Amino acid sequence: MKRLINVAVFLLMIFCLPQCKHNETAETIGIDIPLTGNYAWWGHEFKEGVDIYAQQNAGLNVVFEDNHGKANDAVAAANKLLNISKVDAMITLFAPFSFPVREIAEKAEIPFISTFNSTTTFTQGYSYCYSDFTTNDLTLPLLVNYVTESMQLNKGIYLCVNDDYGTDGANLVSKLLSDKGISITGEFFNTGESDFRNFYAKTLKEDVEFVFIIARDRDLINAVNQVRERNKNILILGVASFDAPVVWEGIPEVNQRNILFASSYFEKDYNEESKAFFDEFYKRNNRNPNYPAVYGYTICQYLSNAIKEAKQKDVPLTEILDEIEYDSIRGKIKMKDDRMVYSSIAIYKRENNSSVSVCVEKEKPE
Repeated sequence: MKRLINVAVFLLMIFCLPQCKHNETAETIGIDIPLTGNYAWWGHEFKEGVDIYAQQNAGLNVVFEDNHGKANDAVAAANKLLNISKVDAMITLFAPFSFPVREIAEKAEIPFISTFNSTTTFTQGYSYCYSDFTTNDLTLPLLVNYVTESMQLNKGIYLCVNDDYGTDGANLVSKLLSDKGISITGEFFNTGESDFRNFYAKTLKEDVEFVFIIARDRDLINAVNQVRERNKNILILGVASFDAPVVWEGIPEVNQRNILFASSYFEKDYNEESKAFFDEFYKRNNRNPNYPAVYGYTICQYLSNAIKEAKQKDVPLTEILDEIEYDSIRGKIKMKDDRMVYSSIAIYKRENNSSVSVCVEKEKPE
């Protein structure tokens, strides 16, 4: 009997000691993302950036859980990360999968970062919830200022998806343009609608000088291509969803002329770290990174450093996250008082089948 007890104690030590050591010394980040399903491209691109940072930092433990692009699976993945992997913090992509995880993280008192989430009120009422993305309230003022200072505009139309991303963007751009004496009207559509020709037939008149579009993937492709059916050269304005490679795969180069959009700023020659990141990404994938990979790298970077610092100082992780401010491969990153991250943004223009920055805001305006 005594021998059995000793064996049991020995096994208990084997299973428990590594976990205790892990919780005390290592930085463990749980990443709840779609690696299969409709959003898999975004998850894999984000993971590529995380992997590059993780391979450079031996003390970092990253645990991925595939939520398959489904809200219920995102909840199950979050519970697994918290209860089995015992993570110090979590990351999730997109609003539909972040909203239910937000409640779980708050209850567990574990910091949680949502990205690719355009909801500007996402963190309100939650002390463990953070958001890191170029939301419309950050990008659209720069876009409107750029186009109104560089060209004479009087009238435009908008076509925006009927969710927070689209409605908030349409309302904000309408106000910003109205304040400058520019008229804009438009319509909203439901995700999955493919034919916008009737809308353009009604609204694309001779006096309309630009079209502002917020849509995603296939809807965005159709919206742009169908604009070009009626007008080959009219100015098209947009936001970060234009950054997805799948969009440009579906828009012929001839239809890409005169498109401007606002998104996250990053480029290879920004600093030495940025050059190293681009080179490593190219070596691994034989192509340059897209912005989800840059977000994966930078979020993992500041989150792991914050975990390490919090453990060294024996203070709550939120105390460190609330004060984040540093120069990253996507320019200045700063945590605002509302726990929404500001990072440098840029206006891009399509030229020669690529996006070229024409205006960069590297510091948050005071």
